[in-house]
Amino acid sequence: MAPEEERTKMTKLKRYSAEFKTKVALEAISEALTTVELAKKYDIHPAMISGWKSPVAFERKVA
Repeated sequence: MAPEEERTKMTKLKRYSAEFKTKVALEAISEALTTVELAKKYDIHPAMISGWKSPVAFERKVA
């Protein structure tokens, strides 16, 4: 396949709702499952969970 064809067949980035991010972040904060286990459960990259977890944890401390 030519390089220009590969570029046109790239998939769109997935967008996640704030509710989904919060749900996953709260699960990560509860530490019932590891970040890697949660990533497999929701089919997302572990780094995304870490990024979502920080603001939620901060909000919980402030509130």
